[in-house]
Amino acid sequence: METKKVILKVEAKKQFSGRIRGYMKQLDEGAKEKLTDETLSVESISDIQRILTPKRMEILGTIRDCKPKSIYELAKMVKREQANVQNDVNFLADLGFIELEKDMTGRKKTKPKVSYDTLDFKVPLATGVCSK
Repeated sequence: METKKVILKVEAKKQFSGRIRGYMKQLDEGAKEKLTDETLSVESISDIQRILTPKRMEILGTIRDCKPKSIYELAKMVKREQANVQNDVNFLADLGFIELEKDMTGRKKTKPKVSYDTLDFKVPLATGVCSK
């Protein structure tokens, strides 16, 4: 399995905007190589908890370990309603956590894929309580 690092980063909108402006400047200056790892920025740890619920984490692990051939098969593996699993898979795919591969032979199926082993979290310790 290809190992890929997915980074969940907690940062304020101002920091995020500054980082994106920096990437755009590098592109304007002719940068052709990949500029960053795959990073999803959120504003708080609570956002991470809303995104990566226990059921969604189970879906990610099941896809990685069991390699289901369809969303239907995945729903059976995690013992959940297919519609609910489909919603979670689409949500995670929109955020880049899952790749979806369409199989048009026979019955149309969508095969979910997870091509990484770990999620890294970067959480700043600044509280904003002390003033300088």
